[in-house]
Amino acid sequence: MTYNYASCVRKKQRLDGAAQQSKLAALNMDMSFYYGELANS
Repeated sequence: MTYNYASCVRKKQRLDGAAQQSKLAALNMDMSFYYGELANS
């Protein structure tokens, strides 16, 4: 029982981590696009 719970928690943490990574990546892309536009103008 405890083992299953622990692996569930780990899985959730991995998913949360992945979601945060992709959020950061999207933010970085937005920022670099924005600054690229500024530089081009």
